[in-house]
Amino acid sequence: GVLSTGCLAVGDNAIEELFVLAAEIGSERISVLISPKDFRYRPLEPLSPETPPWVFELHQQIAANLERFPLGGR
Repeated sequence: GVLSTGCLAVGDNAIEELFVLAAEIGSERISVLISPKDFRYRPLEPLSPETPPWVFELHQQIAANLERFPLGGR
């Protein structure tokens, strides 16, 4: 897979395939999940007291959504 810090790295060939697939299935059937880490491998951790409460709530929502995706033998 593609690993990147601070951006979504997608090569030219892959983005062309994604573009065609999106056009074929329709944008209303597409969802995107962006996560700071894969919570399936690294559980939710307490955040620093300075972190706004909504960050932990968002991490909980992301972790729940990631559960829909199989780990694929990693």
